[in-house]
Amino acid sequence: MIKVMLRTKPISKGRKTLYLDFYPAIAHPNTGKQTRHEFLRLYLFSRPKTPADKEQKAETLALAETIRARRQIEVQAGSYGFLSKKNLDTCFVKYCERLAEERVGINKTGWESMLIYLNDFSDGSLKQTDLTETKCRDFRNFLLTSSKRSDISY
Repeated sequence: MIKVMLRTKPISKGRKTLYLDFYPAIAHPNTGKQTRHEFLRLYLFSRPKTPADKEQKAETLALAETIRARRQIEVQAGSYGFLSKKNLDTCFVKYCERLAEERVGINKTGWESMLIYLNDFSDGSLKQTDLTETKCRDFRNFLLTSSKRSDISY
């Protein structure tokens, strides 16, 4: 299970920035690379001097803790609502086709075979938002119950 921790990092002028630390790492929404941090753009004074600074620090920490708790719930639910929506509208079938083009030899043949079955299952259109555990189980059952196609096995 992914854990979400609230952490601080010292920055200039005696301040600290707040960020969330994900362990294990999650995929970055824009690059797809693994990342462990989400910076919140919330800042604290390292040593608050006035009562107003102390109150501001307490309010900022409370807000950051609320964000951390929300992220933890999203991670547990698997919704990742804080990630970019850009990649979620991508067609999963087209994504697999791009990956299959990069393959060579017998590996490419296996990918092409999988694509034929995936197209049959999804009618050629399957958005990443539609990919759920249930949909994956349905595809597995489809593979187990569909007849073998000899035209793609040679």
